[in-house]
Amino acid sequence: MGTTRYTDGNVTITLDDGLEKWCRSILDEAQREMVTQAETEAQAVADAAKGQWYEQVQKRSGKSGDITVVTTFDAARDVVRVTVGSTDTRLNKGKPVAVLVHRPSSLSQIATEITRREYSDARAAGRSKDVVHARRGDKARGIVAGKFYRFSHNPKAADGKNLMVELIRKPFTLRLKKAIPNMARVIADRVNRGGP
Repeated sequence: MGTTRYTDGNVTITLDDGLEKWCRSILDEAQREMVTQAETEAQAVADAAKGQWYEQVQKRSGKSGDITVVTTFDAARDVVRVTVGSTDTRLNKGKPVAVLVHRPSSLSQIATEITRREYSDARAAGRSKDVVHARRGDKARGIVAGKFYRFSHNPKAADGKNLMVELIRKPFTLRLKKAIPNMARVIADRVNRGGP
């Protein structure tokens, strides 16, 4: 931008790109601080999610619970994005596996292998609904055909909700909502101080 001069009577105003540079420097510095604040909030969420992820599920692969913070810059849109998510790259039916991980539902049960004798004793004692002789296998549940199992309430039974939503998205959104007033103060402070 060049210099623009406005004259009205005996008053002359000269405008150059100084105001634009000043505003840009304030916004750039504020943006850096806001990204740092968002990364701090994201890291707190990631650390908490890592600590709770495998406490709430029955199966453990060791991959989906690797939670990390990623900051990306889209130069075409002039956008900085801070995200929290799993580093697991596996897909199941076109969706990332980590997105599909959920807590067991309230009616969840676990199968424990027992001996034929324990199976017979349970049936004789009238507890036949708790034990089963597996006629077919179920690989997903770890049941092998021909073996005997006792079913009991899963100690990790919960609400069946999705872990990505409950441990990452909701807490990160909540933390950012609480941090927004502080981010607005950062911009206001920069303007009041007259620049970075």
